[in-house]
This record gives sequence, structure tokens and C-alpha cells, in this order.
Amino acid sequence: MLRHGEDHPEMSNVDFYIGLLLSNAGHYEESQAYLESALRLQNKFHGSQSITIATIHHLLANSLTHIGAFAEAKQNKRKAYNIYRTEFGPDHACTVQSYKKRELKLNSHLVLFDAILVGRPYPRTDNIFLVLVGFAQIR
Repeated sequence: MLRHGEDHPEMSNVDFYIGLLLSNAGHYEESQAYLESALRLQNKFHGSQSITIATIHHLLANSLTHIGAFAEAKQNKRKAYNIYRTEFGPDHACTVQSYKKRELKLNSHLVLFDAILVGRPYPRTDNIFLVLVGFAQIR
């Protein structure tokens, strides 16, 4: 930072990697700040439709989901998906995977909120398909 200054294109990479490391360590709020900075700098120097921007939106959505900012997370997921669709096409693996993850995350949070509102216990499992199937059978 001292060598280039805060608004240098290389700082977007530094912020991106710090945000990624913080997210992987479970420090989602701190990660959000670095990823938003990386996003701002990438937009400034490389435009809003690069694959790097899509990746940052994806990681930012992950951090936002973990801190409970679901509306913002959904917007970032949508932006990532739209960039992948524009750059790679609708049938590319990145586009399809981005869409599926967006839908699964949204559905899993709807299931959780439904469980809370109705007073059902929320099953603790890493397999979201089991959660969705379990709640579908209860209904």
C-alpha cells in the first residue's frame, strides 16, 4: 500500500485475497469490507463485467449470507450469475453452477425461516438436499 497507494489496481488483488482469507477463516464481516474495496477498485480499473468482478460478487454474497444480509447476498449472487451468463453463455459450467448455488442458498434460507416461523426444529446438516426433502415431506 505504501508503494502504490490505496487506489492502485494491485490493491484490488490485495483486498481480494485478504477478503478471501478472512472469509475462509469465518471472519465474514471483516471479509465484507475487503471484498467491497476489491469490488470498487476492480470496477474502477477493469469495468463491471469482468470474470474477476463475478468472482468477487460470489465471495461477497457468501460473506453476506453468513452475517444474515440475505437481500444483499441475493443481489450479489444475481450479479455474478449475470456476468457469467454474459461472458460464458447460459450453458457454461460456471453459469449453471452459479445459478444452482443461488437457488439452493435462497431455498435453504426460506426453509430455515419457515421452520422458525412455524416452530419446527431446523435440521443441522451440511447436505441441503436432505433438509429440503425433509421439510417437503413434513408439509
